[in-house]
Amino acid sequence: MEDSIISTSRVRTIMKSSPDVTNISSEAVYCMGKVAELFVVTLAKRAAEQANDAGEVTYEHVAECVQNDMRMFFLHEVIPRKVKVSDIPGLDISDLQMTEEKSIWFYRRKCNGDQLGHFLINNNNNIRSDEGIEQSNRRQTLQAFLKELNILKNTVDAERNEIDLLRKEIAVGKGLQHPAVLNSARYPRVKFRNFTEKKRILITGGSGFVGSHLVDQLLLDGHQVICVDNHFTGQKRNIERWIGHPNFELISHDISNPLFLTVDQIYHLASPASPPHYMFNPVKTIKTNTLGTINVLGLARRNRAKILLASTSEVYGDPVVHPQPETYWGNVNPIGPRSCYDEGKRVAEALMVAYHKQEAVDIRIARIFNTFGPRMNMNDGRVVSNFILQALENRSITVYGSGQHTRSFQYVSDLVSGLIKLMESNVTVPVNFGNPEEHTIAEFALMVKNLTIEISFLECKCEIVHHESSVDDPQRRKPNITRAWQLLQWKPKVPLIDGLQMTIDYFREELERSRRQEI
Repeated sequence: MEDSIISTSRVRTIMKSSPDVTNISSEAVYCMGKVAELFVVTLAKRAAEQANDAGEVTYEHVAECVQNDMRMFFLHEVIPRKVKVSDIPGLDISDLQMTEEKSIWFYRRKCNGDQLGHFLINNNNNIRSDEGIEQSNRRQTLQAFLKELNILKNTVDAERNEIDLLRKEIAVGKGLQHPAVLNSARYPRVKFRNFTEKKRILITGGSGFVGSHLVDQLLLDGHQVICVDNHFTGQKRNIERWIGHPNFELISHDISNPLFLTVDQIYHLASPASPPHYMFNPVKTIKTNTLGTINVLGLARRNRAKILLASTSEVYGDPVVHPQPETYWGNVNPIGPRSCYDEGKRVAEALMVAYHKQEAVDIRIARIFNTFGPRMNMNDGRVVSNFILQALENRSITVYGSGQHTRSFQYVSDLVSGLIKLMESNVTVPVNFGNPEEHTIAEFALMVKNLTIEISFLECKCEIVHHESSVDDPQRRKPNITRAWQLLQWKPKVPLIDGLQMTIDYFREELERSRRQEI
């Protein structure tokens, strides 16, 4: 580690950005010593020399005072993040006492016992000891002291940032084999953000269809992303291009069990979303949407982090109001085959609101309508993937029911932009995200068939066949996105035809890759 002064903001950054606290204790100790040295040398020494002339206090006393203040900072900033007390030299909890001002009070160890004392600096930078000073004077003096310390801290921060930029320029100019230089070629170019702008963001279900696209966008925006997934429905292939990037971390974990991290924002996307998946394991689906939501809400409360719940249009059930506004309460069968998902999301929304009211957690709720795009699981049983796969394989396109029930389809990039807009807003009420362009399933099947023929140059002889309709399958589904437009200025931009073309291309490439692997 270079022998340069490290500021308190750097210490907080280390604490904030390091998930493995065992790897940061040595740097934290180094920072403590350097910051204490900065305070003593630049301010306390000058004041102590003046005070010593009056015979009031020695330089050693001032150094002891400032170092104890730094120890109190580490007691309240480092130890709560589980850095071992033994890793901080000279730190004895019995020596410390934090007052309501969190100033420079300390215990001086005397031969005849502990004596409480403090030092104060006045406007002339004179330092003196006075146990009987009034509260108002104490506050005013401490404010002046802290103001000068902040100026020093900001100066050091600016110098360190300039040094870092110069180092990068030198490394690029000389072609040094620094890991950051070596790795930059194999990753997409990301936006540069300094540590005050960069957020540490947790995405549960981050290797899934929507989650992986959200991971891409947030990393490209320059943030640090932690992807948590048990890979029940998600695939590591979706996020493999980021593995090894310094801003990305992948954790294999079931969110129905507690998780302990330090984060600024949480996108809670973890949950099976397609009917075959959540019907295959309804208990796991309910656990993920209830216990999992409780766990991430607890994490948000502990970190004072924003949290966004990826809810669903399924909370409206088989609606009798068209289009569906956020104020509609829905028409849900609580014991039907889809209830594990529908009711699970309704409970998750109720938990979000309860934590917001009782614990002041900063919440966001997104009700997501049918979404499609690349990285969809080809066998997930949803309308888009079923139709495209059947058309590409020249099989009959299966429509359940008469085909007159309706859906609206949004492209995944539109959804991701909406989720980010919602997170960055101050909107705590539910918001619909979907495409208000409504199509019957029969129309949509014909559209997919014709596009597949046009894009793939196939002589598609597949027919559209009708089977018995599914139980509790909603008859109409169309979002009212007035709230999204008024509060977020969001609306879908990608036309349905363009989105389908990109998705068909992706499915065709996946099928070709699968065939090559079989050979």
